[in-house]
Amino acid sequence: MLVQGRGKVWVQETEQDRGLSSDSQSDTSPVPDIYADGLNVSGGYAGFTIQFTRSNCDAAVPVGIVRLSPQQTFVLVQILRKMLQSYERDIGKIPIPKDVFEAAQIEQDL
Repeated sequence: MLVQGRGKVWVQETEQDRGLSSDSQSDTSPVPDIYADGLNVSGGYAGFTIQFTRSNCDAAVPVGIVRLSPQQTFVLVQILRKMLQSYERDIGKIPIPKDVFEAAQIEQDL
């Protein structure tokens, strides 16, 4: 379902779109496979939220939200850092434009 509001357009997946009804959700329900080419991260004392987005013409369309405890976030960052270091060692440096680092106010080195 396409939802529009406050000058933004995004896709909102309903239970019917996923083949689920409110009474059929269980631990055996399928896990969505999502592609994202952007993200927004926010955090506070209680935890962190990662909103994954996908470019759609001139808008970033939210495709999923993941909420993590501070502990989960810390472990995730360490695992990703280790995996990226292995990737760059085995395959090569990942090319990322300098302005991406500047916009995110992060360092280029792992």
